[in-house]
Amino acid sequence: MVVISTLICGCSSQENSRPLQSYPLKLRFQDTSGNDKVKGIACLEDGIEVGGNLYKLIVSYTESEKEVHNMTLKVQREDDYECLVFSKGLHPNCIVGMITYKLTCSYVFGDNEEHTIISHWEKYDKYLNSCSRIVIDGKEFPVTEEYPEQKGFGYMAQIIL
Repeated sequence: MVVISTLICGCSSQENSRPLQSYPLKLRFQDTSGNDKVKGIACLEDGIEVGGNLYKLIVSYTESEKEVHNMTLKVQREDDYECLVFSKGLHPNCIVGMITYKLTCSYVFGDNEEHTIISHWEKYDKYLNSCSRIVIDGKEFPVTEEYPEQKGFGYMAQIIL
């Protein structure tokens, strides 16, 4: 079962025509031996979306007291690892500094506990944002730009469990 919780964002018809604010993030989970913790997770027929019965995800946005968004957990291959993809476009007037994901996924974490993933964002340009920090369960992990030549188009963090 997937649970999504956010605050509501008002939006006029003029704002609907503007591009969404982008917050693209991929997390590569591995154990201390370098084994991929996401590889083999059951996906739906599209081969991208993680089966909804395998995780519980609650997403909240700070500094945005506005719109409810549906978000599914996805998988994408990067190099030799599978990554969980957390990506959502928000309405143009919804600019946030922090996104909190509360994820329960025994396949990745090896337990049924809720794990808190906090991503910190800074405004880069009109519609793109830059991820400056990732903190999971109180531990900070380095963030790299996925496409350094195109700032704001994707961020990745390697998470060692």
